[in-house]
Amino acid sequence: MLVGCGSLPKLRDLVIFRDGNGDEGVVSLADGLRRGRLPSLQRLTLYRAQIGPQGATALASALTKRALPSLEWLVLSRNQLGDAGLAALAPALRQLPKLRQLDLGDNQITDEGCAALASALCSGALLALKELGLDGNSASEEAQEAVLEARAGLLNASDVQSLG
Repeated sequence: MLVGCGSLPKLRDLVIFRDGNGDEGVVSLADGLRRGRLPSLQRLTLYRAQIGPQGATALASALTKRALPSLEWLVLSRNQLGDAGLAALAPALRQLPKLRQLDLGDNQITDEGCAALASALCSGALLALKELGLDGNSASEEAQEAVLEARAGLLNASDVQSLG
């Protein structure tokens, strides 16, 4: 993979759409990220990339290494992260100080995953966040409110897409 060989240090946008490699592909991508191969990346989109909890854990590991200091957009919609994947990612989101948009729509996230996200937000993650997409998940209205309350002051209700 090009990310692994370090040939793209100035890349700003990376879009992976309908990738059949799923978790295996994200594990490979995360390895390149962990090695600092994309330091200028501002937008990462992994849309319908068949990412599950294993891929989310690998991505979280790369984020923990502060591998993406310039990241402003992270789109992980239409995958299979589930609660376990979001629980793995949530603490690592603290390492994305410039992140303004996070899209986690259609990821089989329930109240448990929202609780992990709310906890990360309450602990100071995502201070620059302006838009949060959680549509198409299975969380309750109460879970949505908990996420909104966690971001009170930085997010308005209009910035957060519907959970249901």
